[in-house]
Amino acid sequence: MKELNIAWNKLKDLPKSFAQLTELNTISVYENPFDSLAYISSLFPWLDIEFFFYLKTDIAIAYFNRAKEFHNQGKLTKAIFWYTKSIEADPKMVHAYQNRGIIFHIMNDVQAAIKDYSEVLKLNPKIETIYLDRGNLYISSGEKDKACFDWTQAAKLGNKQATELIKNFCKK
Repeated sequence: MKELNIAWNKLKDLPKSFAQLTELNTISVYENPFDSLAYISSLFPWLDIEFFFYLKTDIAIAYFNRAKEFHNQGKLTKAIFWYTKSIEADPKMVHAYQNRGIIFHIMNDVQAAIKDYSEVLKLNPKIETIYLDRGNLYISSGEKDKACFDWTQAAKLGNKQATELIKNFCKK
């Protein structure tokens, strides 16, 4: 912790966050976030390279924020690209999987959406809306048993819409 505090104090000459750097297109040109870190390190050689490993999460958040901007603008392909970058930088970035899954769902890429929703549920099995949405994808793919299972999970977590879907589709 002491090392982190020392490194953090050295940051006063840097922009407030790496998100600001991506807004300036300073690090977004790099495919690998660690290439970006090497670039930043070349700008600020007085920082210890080990410090950059503490910033991995900040880079994932910067990529995520860029993805959200494109998502909000309706530029879905670009949003997918940046959500993927966020996931690559931090594979436990639940909201990046969730938002990318939503885009795949909108684009009718059912298998990609199911895959992302499944990853969200591995990381956080308490998001009822993901069970609901994945169940809807399963039912549209003819996988009634999987849909009913997901809706049951959503209903257990308090989702009323899932309860209605179970009544309509899952009673034999």
